[in-house]
Amino acid sequence: MRTPARTRRTRRTPSALTASGCALLLALSVSGCGDGEGEMLPVAKDREAVALFLEKHVGCQDTDYYVGEELLEFRAQVSYAVDSAGECDVSDDIDIDFLHFTSLGDFQKDVANSEIADDTGLMVGTTFAVDADNEENAKALLDAGLLYLVCEPGVDIPSTYRQDEGEAGCVLTDYAREEPEDQ
Repeated sequence: MRTPARTRRTRRTPSALTASGCALLLALSVSGCGDGEGEMLPVAKDREAVALFLEKHVGCQDTDYYVGEELLEFRAQVSYAVDSAGECDVSDDIDIDFLHFTSLGDFQKDVANSEIADDTGLMVGTTFAVDADNEENAKALLDAGLLYLVCEPGVDIPSTYRQDEGEAGCVLTDYAREEPEDQ
């Protein structure tokens, strides 16, 4: 009968553990580790969690989820990384569209190549996006940890604002751009 070979345990130093932890965080988030500047974005496991996040931070109520043709249309217009979407009411005249996706990188690539690449109110967490709809909601969502997704080429973001490099030329930022005026 064979006896199992003894395995030698290696002892990890705190710096090795920190490096491993940072590598794991970097793989799971869009922000870096170590310099103290980057913060992880909020995560939602599904569309219901997105709705709860919005209820908590902007008072969203009366949530409707897109299903069937509505969801397929949403995916075709925005991103095939989207697995669910919906909308909720903040007030009688303000609603917020939201979507949940599996990959922020794939979502960014699709947005960069879509008609909404120049949307000034699109905000993201690690697994969801929200169209803030107005300045008050956007401020509350920034305070809750979401960032604007800017995929429009040539947008000048002042250096005093956070700028995390994303996929396909997109940038995650806390800089609120002005909505272009109709001419």
